[in-house]
Amino acid sequence: MCQCLLDRKSAAKEINSTSGTLAVWVTSKVYGLIHIKIGRTVRYRPFDLQSFNLERLRTRKLC
Repeated sequence: MCQCLLDRKSAAKEINSTSGTLAVWVTSKVYGLIHIKIGRTVRYRPFDLQSFNLERLRTRKLC
């Protein structure tokens, strides 16, 4: 199991967003995005980003 930590720029690419948007989400605690703070840096686990994407996945009902 890989325990790689992604920086904000790489994490933003994973969820198709921008690093600025991630910074706002973390500081405002809007979406409860799980992050790891190491000193002044913020890191993200790939698993947490995948879970974040799945939670926001919307499906359409087919008639």
